[in-house]
Amino acid sequence: MKRKLLPLGAILLSFLFMGLVTVPLCAEEEEKKLAVKPGLSVEYISRTISWDEDKYSSRLKSTFGLLDLKFEVQEKLFLSALIGYSSSDFNGLVFRQLPFFVAFEDEGGIISGYLLGAELNKTILERPDTYEIGLMAQFVYYLGSRMTWEITELNEKMTLEGKPNWMRAVAGPYFCYRGYEYWSPYLFINFNKLWGKFEMTETIVDLTGTEDKKIKGKALLGISIGTTYEPSTHFSLQSEATILPFDKGQEAGWRLDFGIRVKAIYSF
Repeated sequence: MKRKLLPLGAILLSFLFMGLVTVPLCAEEEEKKLAVKPGLSVEYISRTISWDEDKYSSRLKSTFGLLDLKFEVQEKLFLSALIGYSSSDFNGLVFRQLPFFVAFEDEGGIISGYLLGAELNKTILERPDTYEIGLMAQFVYYLGSRMTWEITELNEKMTLEGKPNWMRAVAGPYFCYRGYEYWSPYLFINFNKLWGKFEMTETIVDLTGTEDKKIKGKALLGISIGTTYEPSTHFSLQSEATILPFDKGQEAGWRLDFGIRVKAIYSF
């Protein structure tokens, strides 16, 4: 049970570490105003996941919204706290080790849950009104709600209880062109890993069985293309599309997963 707290604990420790590092700097620059940039984003991802030691695969589809509170803790270094809500679709996942075979089909695999995370943005090199090169890293943890289903088609009453979670780590360099007045297109090449677990318990009369299904995303590389529209110094709107190529393995060729995101940011 303690393992479930590790992702959240890592986030809290990262905030503590950043606070210890930046407090002396803030004391030395008391006159400098702390920049705050709250934002709201909506994202959709469609990822191919594998399970049972990569023997089988299905798709994980998730739509989620994130509230983003971004602080400039040092010059050109931003740290964000993320919190949100997700609806994740696990249809296609199959459990074979329970008392009886269980497969998610139709609407049975859609489960809502909460999201927690953190994001780091650092400008490495820039030339005003021309370009910006930097690094971005993000970690998001999805904690799914515990769901219960009753199967009435059988002669005996069967109850299923499931609780999923997944994590996503994204990190890499980005290049942004700032030569236009309001629009800033960018390219983001990133390591993009998704993994997690789905715990399912099946009860039929006196028979009970529990199975933990470990899942992981097939793709590890993400290529994101987006643009930021900034009509004023206090508001910006960002849109982004991501493709995630991966080798189909025993099947010939490659396949593409994808994601899309829209984000509104207010600065003061």
